[in-house]
Amino acid sequence: MKLKFLLISVILLFLVILAASLGIFVEDLYQDNLLVRAGWYGNDLVTLGLAIPLLMISTILTRRGSLRGVLLWLGVLAYTLYCYAFYLFGAAFNSLFLVYVGIVVASTFGLIFALTSSPVQQIARGVNISKLTRIAGILVILVSVILGSFWTAISLGFIWSGKVPAMVTAVEHPTNVTGALDLWMVVSFGFLGGVWLLQRRAWGYIIATIWSLKGLLYMSALSAAAIAQFNMGATEDLVQLAIWVPIGLVCFINSGLLLRACPR
Repeated sequence: MKLKFLLISVILLFLVILAASLGIFVEDLYQDNLLVRAGWYGNDLVTLGLAIPLLMISTILTRRGSLRGVLLWLGVLAYTLYCYAFYLFGAAFNSLFLVYVGIVVASTFGLIFALTSSPVQQIARGVNISKLTRIAGILVILVSVILGSFWTAISLGFIWSGKVPAMVTAVEHPTNVTGALDLWMVVSFGFLGGVWLLQRRAWGYIIATIWSLKGLLYMSALSAAAIAQFNMGATEDLVQLAIWVPIGLVCFINSGLLLRACPR
């Protein structure tokens, strides 16, 4: 299994570094409007500066037999899957399309291989789900319900008024990619993991930990994107940080609580 971890890591390191580096340094790569281009730029900075180092560290820890390293590795892969699903389905077609496909496929296979591996089974058997750990489950459920309610209200508002939401028209995309990916990969899995964690089920712990680690990385990316959009003149304020930073802090606290409960 360690060989599979290493192989997936090498593939992802190559593809993600390629995609993020070209996104930062090739000026005309992205064909989207200014708001979206600035967002990609912020994402790319966090991917290179935070996600890539964590992928390297978690790969080394996993090779050494650390179960916490396995969870961290899974969290980073959840981030690369979620993040590059946005590029794959939400970015205007560009020369990195096949790279985005490769990242999403490698991340998916990595998650499947790891979640069915013996180290994850060891985590499931040995995790200590305490009252403090279950608080993390409540926080995961709370964020999932708030986010799910928000996207549901947006969709019902369109049904009522027939007016396309401003956040869809602003990115000039034919559908709500952000809402779709959030409801699929954040809300549903977060709610399931949180409920199972409250029920002291080991798989709830595993899902909630992956969710929290991924959330910490992506809230960092969204914060960087908001700053980039402001600096590039695509937005007039930094009000989005009032959303991303608190959620990121929740994910940070959750990640610490949950990783602490891991057997080793």
